[in-house]
Amino acid sequence: MTDERKSKLYWKKHMWLFKIGVKHKMVGLYSDRFIENLRDVYYGGIPASIILLDPVRCRGKCYDRAVLAATGLRDIDYRVVHADIDSIKYNKRTMAEVAYWKSQGEPINARYANHCYLEFEDGGLTWVLDTTDGLIYEKHLYQLINRPKVNCVRTKEETLAFPDYIDIIEADIDRDKYIIPTLLPIIEAEIEKESLYQEQARREIALFKEKIGYDDLVREIEEDKKLRFGTQ
Repeated sequence: MTDERKSKLYWKKHMWLFKIGVKHKMVGLYSDRFIENLRDVYYGGIPASIILLDPVRCRGKCYDRAVLAATGLRDIDYRVVHADIDSIKYNKRTMAEVAYWKSQGEPINARYANHCYLEFEDGGLTWVLDTTDGLIYEKHLYQLINRPKVNCVRTKEETLAFPDYIDIIEADIDRDKYIIPTLLPIIEAEIEKESLYQEQARREIALFKEKIGYDDLVREIEEDKKLRFGTQ
């Protein structure tokens, strides 16, 4: 069977299982509690409660975003999982890259389909939080869809001691505040275009702007520009 045929069959199965999962509430959106826990966690000056609702900011960044999402699960136990998954293996772009590597006689990274996600327990079930999809899956369904081949599991205790986690928790918003008026409108536009969480994101952005005095910050930065560069 050709790789193209395998890909078509995989995505047909993927969509069938996903629809079943949605119907039986085995696939869901982030909870309000999870989003609220992220409001005081900052990444590049922007709250994680906004970053993780923007698919553009999460796509292709699963390792960083899984650690960021872990800060929203701080009141429960969880695991950070690294695994090779079929939805990356059979992604058209991934398959094209692998075909190119083979044509050039280059070695293929054994972890080319590797992904990072979180697992946690709730309601007597184990759930997977996947920041790339922006969704939560019942674990058995996720395994049926993605057939993960796990190669690393990090406990909550290990994650709390992980340098990237510590850097996130210790982030200083004042240090990054000058980028906010430039970055936040871009994120707002990205969310309005394709996020599953437009309503929640609008709420989080409004709360953030109120908290930091966004309009005053914009004026402060404009005044600073005039002093520094003599702009009018």
